Amino acid sequence: MVSARCLFRVAFFSRLAGCALLVAAARAEDAAPPRQIAPDLFAPTPRDAAAIAAPHPIAPERIAPTPPDAPIGAAARATIVMPTRERPLGACERTARDWLTCLAATAQLSDSAVEDTNTRLIVGLDRRPRLNPVTRQAIATALKGAQEVWRSLRERECADLALIESGLTATLYEARLACRIRRDLERVEALSAHYGEEP
Repeated sequence: MVSARCLFRVAFFSRLAGCALLVAAARAEDAAPPRQIAPDLFAPTPRDAAAIAAPHPIAPERIAPTPPDAPIGAAARATIVMPTRERPLGACERTARDWLTCLAATAQLSDSAVEDTNTRLIVGLDRRPRLNPVTRQAIATALKGAQEVWRSLRERECADLALIESGLTATLYEARLACRIRRDLERVEALSAHYGEEP
């Protein structure tokens, strides 16, 4: 049989454990919420099933702060201009903080200049009275075909051969962009010089 003393001990320790649980629960309620770094940049962390089921707000878009060394009122980005023989990289400066962004935008602008020049030549065929409609169509097709082949050659040279280009001092990405700009500039000049005027 279980003695009265044993029952007393079980009851005493059960009550003691219950009191300890109550104290721990009270302390947990009084405890400060966990610290969260930059809470405005993150969605809240759910703590219970109701919060998990609720939709979370999207964290606001992060805005990069202006560098402290940037002059007041300075433009965030360089102006993108068409490259020329005198300025083969347009308005991009290697020392600028947006150097690669400027270079990529200048490469896209020079790509567009090549396409625009080719389109102008094809449209200009209608203003050449010595050409009959069949000849105009054949020349327009030839110009389009030559443009596609030239673009393929430019991509091959600037993507695959830029790594072994003599005098390479930049990264491969910079070298590829500079190659594209250079080839585009050469193409615009060649198209304009060879086919731009009435023969």
